[in-house]
Amino acid sequence: MATVRAFGRGTARRAAFVFFLCSGFCSLVYEVVWLRLAYAAFGVNTEVMSVVISVFMGGLALGSWWGGRWIGSLARGRSALWFYAAAEVVIGAGAFVVPLAFDASRRLLLAHGPADAPAYLASSAFLLALSLLPWCLAMGATFPFAMAFLRQAGAGDEGSFSYLYLANVIGAMTGTLAAALFLVELAGFRGTLHMAAGLNVAVAASAAWLATRSVRGRAPETARHASSPALAGTRIYPVVLFVTGFTSMGMEVAWIRSFTIILGNQIYSFAWLLAVYLFATWLGSAAYRRDRAGGRRPQSPGRLAGWAAVFALWPVLLGDPRLGPERLQVLISLMPFCFVLGYLTPRLVDMRSAGRPAEAGRAYAWNILGCILGPVAASYGLLPRWGAQATLAILAVPYLVLAPVLTGWKAWRLLDGALAGAAAACFVGATGFSLSFDGAVGSDHPPVRLLRDATATVVACGQGTDKDLYTNGLGLTRMTPVTKIMAHLPMVCLTRPPEAVAVICLGMGTTFRSMARWGVDTTAVELVPSVKEVFGFFHPDGPALERDPRFRVIIDDGRRFLMRTGRRFDVITVDPPPPVEAAVSSLLYSTEFYVLARSRLKPGGILQQWYPEGEIAGGQATLRALRGVFPHVRAFRSWLGKGVHFLASEHEIVLPGEAVIRDRMPPAARADLVEWGRPASLREFARGMPGLEVEVAGLLDPDSAFELTDDRPRNEYYLVRRLRRWISRTPPGPVELRWPWSPAP
Repeated sequence: MATVRAFGRGTARRAAFVFFLCSGFCSLVYEVVWLRLAYAAFGVNTEVMSVVISVFMGGLALGSWWGGRWIGSLARGRSALWFYAAAEVVIGAGAFVVPLAFDASRRLLLAHGPADAPAYLASSAFLLALSLLPWCLAMGATFPFAMAFLRQAGAGDEGSFSYLYLANVIGAMTGTLAAALFLVELAGFRGTLHMAAGLNVAVAASAAWLATRSVRGRAPETARHASSPALAGTRIYPVVLFVTGFTSMGMEVAWIRSFTIILGNQIYSFAWLLAVYLFATWLGSAAYRRDRAGGRRPQSPGRLAGWAAVFALWPVLLGDPRLGPERLQVLISLMPFCFVLGYLTPRLVDMRSAGRPAEAGRAYAWNILGCILGPVAASYGLLPRWGAQATLAILAVPYLVLAPVLTGWKAWRLLDGALAGAAAACFVGATGFSLSFDGAVGSDHPPVRLLRDATATVVACGQGTDKDLYTNGLGLTRMTPVTKIMAHLPMVCLTRPPEAVAVICLGMGTTFRSMARWGVDTTAVELVPSVKEVFGFFHPDGPALERDPRFRVIIDDGRRFLMRTGRRFDVITVDPPPPVEAAVSSLLYSTEFYVLARSRLKPGGILQQWYPEGEIAGGQATLRALRGVFPHVRAFRSWLGKGVHFLASEHEIVLPGEAVIRDRMPPAARADLVEWGRPASLREFARGMPGLEVEVAGLLDPDSAFELTDDRPRNEYYLVRRLRRWISRTPPGPVELRWPWSPAP
């Protein structure tokens, strides 16, 4: 029952493909940027990530289901393109409304306790859902709306969903790479959102223009009852679609946990992993469309499930650290499984819906429901209890069951038996012989303590003063006097006795312990719960410190802690986790963070900011942000190696002499300073620090004006400027050569 139209069938299909290509591009741009903005507003933790992804996917599911249910009656006598255009306008509006909603939510939540408090978790989840859901509903509705348009135009067929799905995946992959590789660096987060909104509006305008060329006619057909011949034998497919969504998103969480040591924790690493996932999905969808167009019988769902059972375990087998930590090796291991799912998912929806928008909306909603629950189950159930390797093996089990169920014993063939045997062999190898980076680390010492929680896998190893702390396989810190100086240097510069101090990022707890030696009220803030649990391994007196009411460790995002606390401190010391280019690390280096820290310092208080080895431009952006907030900034090279201590205050910072330092430091603090032999004495410390100072003005490039802000995280996004330098082959200038990365004498 098609509407009489003023354009051809091919025009309608090409238009729908382009619309969905752009829609997929915008959707992934929004997801990437909204998640990053949510971290800044609600805290950097797994709960925020899980809620954002769940609400995003949940909105897609509900929008797909509701859109498919109501488009038949809504588009009666009018083009479905009008509703598609309206949905695109609503999506574009989210680019402007969501940041405002996040800012308002942040202010409302400051009184709800730390990030692990039940009141905060419930309230933040509610406000996140309220902020994101309307726009995600509109995204989900675009699928049935576009399918209804194709049916009206006489351009629809039983493969309409897979046709649009292919375009959406291509757009999603392009959006992921564009946002990570150049959009955010060039335009900032808000500028990137506005660009995506402009593309949404352009799509909406194009759709509305096409709608004006449609002559009013009959409404699209509504879906037939599930018992119709077209749907016979497909009752199990919603269950299979749920499983594919559940396992794929759960595995993605496990892949990130397992392969962080190989891929790193930079923005580009995560974007590359997601792009590989989407690229393989694109290839699988294209293969399915090719089989349909070529008149070949598409692969059966049962056989595809068998292949999925085999390939789901490849990342475990090929990610064995004994094979070598090769990035390409790991990424290649992900592609076969993602290829199969890219083929299987649109195949199942096409078979279930037969081109009907309502049935396609319901079927796709089942898949997205699995995408919602998969990350939650992996983050809070499987990974903390079993680890990444076992989680991947467990998530492969449903395909071992589905393969024979979907094939049917009567249709069982030799190839199916071979697939079952290969899957069983991979399962045995993955669970019985393969090792995982989840527990193995790059240290010469075997793990002494291995803890897992929803945020990370934490490994503590070593003995004596040769100990290491790893999170998700990456070295976080070592037992080094540098972390002691992070406490003692700003404390000796105070002109009055300190009363309260804050340590942002606990790590091994060395800085926290050194602060406690001053006998003042000390609060440490740590993001990963398991890091707090290994404090006693690195410092045997740690548990005794925590029993003292003057000293406490709070599990929270450090920036959010400063936002919600009403206290003011004499010293705030910040030691962000390495590397300086790590994802979301700019939230502890930005202008907005320094404004917040300044508001939490007492008059004459000092901020100590540790800046490790990193890109020169990023360091200059951080220093420029500091100088833009604090009138007085001093810089000191690290005592033992690469890195710099920045001290910042509203008042002049004076480094005292040996006699004054001795008078200001309690005996316990003096003993702590020389505990590990560097410096060997208080005199060496007092005489050595002036020689380590670097003139702040000499560190800045006078020809560069950019600083590091929440909207422009220069340290995290750097590819474009590095490419420009490489293309122009610009050598490092004299300012760059003066950065204090040389070891101390």
